[in-house]
Amino acid sequence: MNEFAEGIDVALKAHPLSEKILRFLAEHEDVMDTIHGVARCWVDSDEVAVQPILEQLVSAGVIVKHTLSSGTYYGLTSDRSVREQLKANHAGRSYQHQVVAGPSDGITRIS
Repeated sequence: MNEFAEGIDVALKAHPLSEKILRFLAEHEDVMDTIHGVARCWVDSDEVAVQPILEQLVSAGVIVKHTLSSGTYYGLTSDRSVREQLKANHAGRSYQHQVVAGPSDGITRIS
């Protein structure tokens, strides 16, 4: 098992919300959102539960954290091998979300 696969495996076993976040990102690779948006729109949870999971996924190299003047945003890494692995692991799973325009910071959000 490669280092990425091990990181994903550890993250998935840590909490069921990890799986929800990764499934969401497999379907919406270019979406980024704040911790509030991730909790509310991606996984229907609260920020307190989501924060440590996001940090674990950042540590595993699966997602990245961007700090902008408007806040901190989380999204899928641009690493092609990570994206391909997520697609392979979550192929055929479908989620219904609506993409909405974000503020002038250029971030795409999901509602």
